Amino acid sequence: MADKTLRIAAFDPGITGGIAIYSSGDYLVKEMPVFSSKKGKKKINILDCTAISTILVDYSVEKIYLEDVNAAPHQGVVSMFNFGKGLGQLIGMIQTLGLPYEKIRPIEWKKYHKLLKCDKKASIAKVAQILPNVDVPTSSRGNRHEGASEALLILEYAKEINK
Repeated sequence: MADKTLRIAAFDPGITGGIAIYSSGDYLVKEMPVFSSKKGKKKINILDCTAISTILVDYSVEKIYLEDVNAAPHQGVVSMFNFGKGLGQLIGMIQTLGLPYEKIRPIEWKKYHKLLKCDKKASIAKVAQILPNVDVPTSSRGNRHEGASEALLILEYAKEINK
């Protein structure tokens, strides 16, 4: 039986990531809140830390779980710099709210869900299997959102380690 007093959130960090919250027995799953800004002639997306912090406060979150991500060989320098910048913003926002947080390595939550060496589509399928009634946002392609689905799986792992 799930602990109905548990109030935690999990993040799949990054612009295309997601946030999942478990509070008082209910779930909230969202795409990562972002806003658009201009950098010269280029439009860029930036994490909306104001919206994220509002969600965390509104749901009385007591602890955060962040996916402990690292650079991958195929990722470019600019994209990894931007990703690291976003992760730093997220951690700074969490610290400003005074919330404790813990990093969870992908291998931990993926092993728990039997998703090692699987792609994001497998994560979406796993969410549909284990939490079919939880509302997960859909992507522009009409599928469940990958980042939101992975945030939900990280959340489920975090619930397990909190038992």
